[in-house]
Amino acid sequence: MSETTKRQKRFIDMAAKHADDFKKRVAQHDEDSSFPHENVEAMKESGYTAIVVPEELGGAGATPLEVAMAQERLAYGDLPMAIAVNMHHVVLSIIADLWRLDQQGKGPKLEALEPLLKATLKDKLIFGGPVSDPGMNSSVGFAGINDTTRKATRVDGGYLLKGKSGFGTMSAGADYLLTTGSYQDPDKGSQCLLCFFPSAADGVEIQSNWDTMSIRASQSNDVVWNDVFVSDDACVLRPAQSWDELA
Repeated sequence: MSETTKRQKRFIDMAAKHADDFKKRVAQHDEDSSFPHENVEAMKESGYTAIVVPEELGGAGATPLEVAMAQERLAYGDLPMAIAVNMHHVVLSIIADLWRLDQQGKGPKLEALEPLLKATLKDKLIFGGPVSDPGMNSSVGFAGINDTTRKATRVDGGYLLKGKSGFGTMSAGADYLLTTGSYQDPDKGSQCLLCFFPSAADGVEIQSNWDTMSIRASQSNDVVWNDVFVSDDACVLRPAQSWDELA
């Protein structure tokens, strides 16, 4: 067995243990339309929620293939939970990629990146990524990743974010949220602001309105941003409707 295959099995076995446990409760959570907080706690304790943290920072450094294989196995036991934690993995992967670009001197220099990654290991942070925009055609905004109707207004030390997101998967269990906003830069023109902040920040309104049968427990609620302040060290500006390492 190759070393790569051994690594893959490590992640799959971790997911399998959770899948066999979670499947005992998945039907009841769907019936109750409740979020399985106990499942998230179990994944925190096993280290499953930190598998994509770079090895240089003490994480497992799971590759996209390794994450996909593990997530497939988890979904066999609890599909809604696999959907929810997948959002966490995606957001954490974006933060990890930004950190790697920074280490190579290629990306934006954000002081918040490394502490967030380390806190995912030490404090077991959970992330959500409500970026989908119900007010914009996804073929234009790529689901809110490279353009959005949410507005970012420049203020001292950062931006104020106003608007709405759809499909806020993992919103019921997230400590931090990542989303985007449109900013009209006086010099550079239309920009797409990628930002992250605590889910308990002033102005964040998570609407408990997700009620889709069989995946209710993913809690993919809408999120409303009521002039949420985002500091400069937690923002990345890039030209709207453009493609690069982030989209």
